[in-house]
Amino acid sequence: MFLKCCEGDRVVSRAVLIVSGIRSDGYREILGVRIGDTESFATWNDTFRWLKGRGLGGVSNLRRSRRVG
Repeated sequence: MFLKCCEGDRVVSRAVLIVSGIRSDGYREILGVRIGDTESFATWNDTFRWLKGRGLGGVSNLRRSRRVG
């Protein structure tokens, strides 16, 4: 998902990175939401490092949306 954001005197597009997970009891929850410049590998890598720094652990499977952009 992308948002239009004001940056100084111009409007720019920013990527919204939403990370969700499914707990062991089957409930889905949002693990984090970040705003990035793009949906690049570097932005996602930084987001996962941020989650790990917040204590995320025990990840057994990782999937991504196949949507482009």
